[in-house]
Amino acid sequence: EAWFAGLARFRASSAKLLATPDGESPVNTGLFWVKPDMALFELGKRLFKTVKYNITHGIGLVGRPSELMTESARALYKDTRMVRQNTYDFTGGASDQGIFTIVFSLLNKSLESTRISFYKMHHFWASAKPWVRTPSCL
Repeated sequence: EAWFAGLARFRASSAKLLATPDGESPVNTGLFWVKPDMALFELGKRLFKTVKYNITHGIGLVGRPSELMTESARALYKDTRMVRQNTYDFTGGASDQGIFTIVFSLLNKSLESTRISFYKMHHFWASAKPWVRTPSCL
């Protein structure tokens, strides 16, 4: 319901991606809306095709997060590991969450974030997944 309330605003905006940040990065790819854009798609493909990545400069070695983020983005995402540690060493940093953050937030400034208090993303971590039984060596 919260996401649908923002649909008209998102569609009318210049933003290309609407996502919720998490403790790791500005983009949680568990749930997001994206407006199709061939140029941004091609940019993402080009970055992946470089086959270059490290935790300091990201996919395609685009640069450190602190060098690419605006002051307002740093303030907005100050609680993420990416900003706190100036790193791409976060969950999905070398894959989906990394490429969406780089393409839509750092390089094109076309990310819109939603932080609605009654909207919550529930994560299942490691062995806490409900379908995994207690690990055992027996």
